Amino acid sequence: MRAKKKMKGLIAMLVCLVMVLGSTMVTQAAMQYSVATEYDGLSSNIRTNCVMFARYMVPTLPYGLTSKADKEAIINSYTPTVGSIAITHGNNSDGSVDYDSVYGHVAYVESINGNQITTLNGGFSTGRITRITGTPAEQGVIGYWAPNGGTVTPPVEVSLSWSNSDCQYDTTNAYMYIEADTNVSGSFTEAGLTVWNEAGGVVGTKSENPGVTGTHLNVWYNLTNELGIVLQPGTNYKYQFHTVFNGKRYESSVMSFRTNGQTENSWTKELSIDNWVYGETAKTPSATAKYGTVVYTYSTEKNGTYTAEVPKNAGTYYVKATVAAVENQYTGLEAVKEFKIEKATPQYTIPTELIMTYGERLGSIELPDGFEWYDVTELSGPVGERSAEVRYMPEDENNYTSVENIPVTVTVNAKDLSGIKLSGIDKNTDLDKYQIKDGDTVLVKDTDYTISSVTKNDTVTVTVEFIGNYTGSVKTEYSIKDTAVDNGNSNTNSNKDTNNSASDDKKVDKKDNTKESDDDKAPKTGDSNSVAIWVISIILAGGAIITILNKKRTAR
Repeated sequence: MRAKKKMKGLIAMLVCLVMVLGSTMVTQAAMQYSVATEYDGLSSNIRTNCVMFARYMVPTLPYGLTSKADKEAIINSYTPTVGSIAITHGNNSDGSVDYDSVYGHVAYVESINGNQITTLNGGFSTGRITRITGTPAEQGVIGYWAPNGGTVTPPVEVSLSWSNSDCQYDTTNAYMYIEADTNVSGSFTEAGLTVWNEAGGVVGTKSENPGVTGTHLNVWYNLTNELGIVLQPGTNYKYQFHTVFNGKRYESSVMSFRTNGQTENSWTKELSIDNWVYGETAKTPSATAKYGTVVYTYSTEKNGTYTAEVPKNAGTYYVKATVAAVENQYTGLEAVKEFKIEKATPQYTIPTELIMTYGERLGSIELPDGFEWYDVTELSGPVGERSAEVRYMPEDENNYTSVENIPVTVTVNAKDLSGIKLSGIDKNTDLDKYQIKDGDTVLVKDTDYTISSVTKNDTVTVTVEFIGNYTGSVKTEYSIKDTAVDNGNSNTNSNKDTNNSASDDKKVDKKDNTKESDDDKAPKTGDSNSVAIWVISIILAGGAIITILNKKRTAR
């Protein structure tokens, strides 16, 4: 019941307001202008100058009225009388009041009808005397000069106050009401309203003549119906009333309201974030919303779980910018941006003092931890310094990149072939065609080695000096009287191989070197002691055989 009574009271109040507004906001007819043809016979000097015409009508009007201040100075009355001279602000070319004129204007008061006066005006651009009917305020009158004199009573200083302001609103419309009261009676010739959005832009304005005379004015506006404004939900607005009373403009204070509902939030700065490198300070995301505070969270997946923890390890991540919605204020916002933490370049020291032997492969060189050869089977190349490339593989491969194509310097030393055995060399050997091998590689004379021989008495010493990619030397000897192949070498290295190829491990079988061969036991050409013993042994063996045969015959 109480709710129904309140509703009936509100409806009654609105009906009253509509009735009041219906009576107060009706626009009064504009001032009436017409040409006073009966004065067309006057000279143009009189018709085209307001002071000259006023003095024609009232010859006692003082001279020297050349400025607005001069005209204001002769005011001796504030009550219009027929035959007096009205002092006004001034007029534009169309006859409307010019409140900013520095010259002012004078007009002859021809008649008075209630609150309206009819004045005769010279000085208009038409060159003819104009008859104007309207209120003194509408004509911009600030006082009068009465030719018969009068009591100069200073006007009461006008004050205007605003009261009972009210604003009712929903999501897209608002209804404004205010009252204006003055301390003197006069004419309200203009009333209106201006509305701004929260950015300061004018969204609507209204100005009209309420046609009200007195000390009180009611002003009421429906923004959608009368100003054509459709408001945004949940948005802040400002508004201000104004009125013109007795020719002076008055403005209310600036007031504000916020429509119901949530305004549509938006990004004023889109979400952005820069990539960074592992180990660097994390970059800060940036985004700005029209309303609300932006909160940032992170995830390893675009649609994954987001937390406030800022990632540290290298990889691909996502940052989410969120603005929480606020009821009856603004909607929420959400944006996602991908970013990366790049792998860092590791710190390393390029390996030095890399040494290998000619014929070996790069894999034979042990590299420091983290380094590796591209091809461990790559051969050394010729003796001297050569370039090669390695890569560095960091222990933390998740956060650091591998470093490719790191140039290194490798020193290739000559291969020592002092342990090779020269076999098969005798007096019948052609040394220029003698073949020496390093494993399966046939060495080239005068490129990989030199070979020479020296004969002393019956002994020939053959010497091989290794050169180029090889080093060391070996020797072997044979007797020019021997028919058998020499079976021993004399060389610069005590370790000997069992053939004429370079030994891989250069180990020597001492047992083979100390064992006496069957050939060594056999007699050799040129040894007389051995031959004599051999002949005597044969003779003794033959005598023994004959003796045995004779004994067998005797027994028979």
